[in-house]
Amino acid sequence: MEEHPTIEDFARFLRHSARPADARGDALVVRHLISGCTVCRRVLHETMGAGIPLSRLLGIPPPEREKQSSFNYDWALLKAERSLASKLKPPLVPEALAELDSLSEGEQVRRARVEDRYANPEFIYHLLEKGHDVRYRSSRRMLHLARLAHLAAEACTIRAAGGERQLADLRAWAWGQYANALRISSQPIEAGKAFSIALHYRAQGTGDLKLHAWLLQRTTALATLQNRFDDALKMCEKAGTIYQELGESHLFASTSVQLAIATLY
Repeated sequence: MEEHPTIEDFARFLRHSARPADARGDALVVRHLISGCTVCRRVLHETMGAGIPLSRLLGIPPPEREKQSSFNYDWALLKAERSLASKLKPPLVPEALAELDSLSEGEQVRRARVEDRYANPEFIYHLLEKGHDVRYRSSRRMLHLARLAHLAAEACTIRAAGGERQLADLRAWAWGQYANALRISSQPIEAGKAFSIALHYRAQGTGDLKLHAWLLQRTTALATLQNRFDDALKMCEKAGTIYQELGESHLFASTSVQLAIATLY
């Protein structure tokens, strides 16, 4: 009899469990997600029907049921794809970073525009993480890394990103961070233009709610800076609602602080 993963197997895999990796269990989950196993589809469908909030573990909203005659697993497969990618980070990332760091900033920008090895989703997300890490130490460094990320994201192909909607998400993250770095660097007009591009890409993407809330939270900061307090309050409240739905309590708390600041102003 064929062995099938349990709901706990799916949840552990998709939540990046801190427990030691179970290579056999992960392989079983991946095989079933890719093959479209009808048994596991039925189990997941029944689980959702029973009211178990698996969607919160996945971090992506389930499909709108009233518009579908059968259960759509795109949301689960997307999260599984990201989870698997994070477990299998290509060795070229540290090598590419070391090579890039040895170059002048101007040459880094040139290569990010044209070289395929930098137009890699894992490399781009790593640039975004590095930029986020230095935001309190060097706004200039954050802006430079964000610029490299959005240039590389524009050079990235649909095939490399894993799909057209995944590429749109990647570009939305990159442009959003670039816009936020511009805001921090006191360039609000340029930041507003970059946020518009990020929101355009988000609308073409997978519908990732965390990405939506993340962008709303950062456009809230720009709106507050520009004294557009009504806009800031509306966007911040929407971001907070999304974080609550996702069970992201610490991120919801950060929107509450933003909301208080905008209200005080």
